[in-house]
Amino acid sequence: MRNKPPTFKGRFDPEGALTWKESMEKIFRAMVTNDDQKVRLATHMLAEEAKYWWTSTRRRIEASGEAITSVRFKNEFLKKYFPEDLRNKKEAEFLNLKQRSMLLLGMLLSMRRFRGFVLTSMRKMLWFLCVRSLRMA
Repeated sequence: MRNKPPTFKGRFDPEGALTWKESMEKIFRAMVTNDDQKVRLATHMLAEEAKYWWTSTRRRIEASGEAITSVRFKNEFLKKYFPEDLRNKKEAEFLNLKQRSMLLLGMLLSMRRFRGFVLTSMRKMLWFLCVRSLRMA
């Protein structure tokens, strides 16, 4: 299997950052990698502003005497490129959408003629919501 890891340049693009992180995690799952290899591969795929950010962040972590693990890298990466306030906003939007979807679903279920369609669609929608919420976690 040949993987083509994406490059992340570090511009303000929270969705792009999340997509890059998920792509890298997909590659890690496909490969037999230890924690150090994950950090080395992920940081190797940083370019431009992101590369400078990581150089500075790595020095700060090393100066504090802490270990640089893949979990630590992921946390630092998300803190920089997908900040918590933005994650909270996206989560609130998602929950609002989920509530509206459930309201609509209840209305459709109460109409007999839509029950077959709703039950089939409900399985698909729940699958989508579960997958999307796991990606945001």
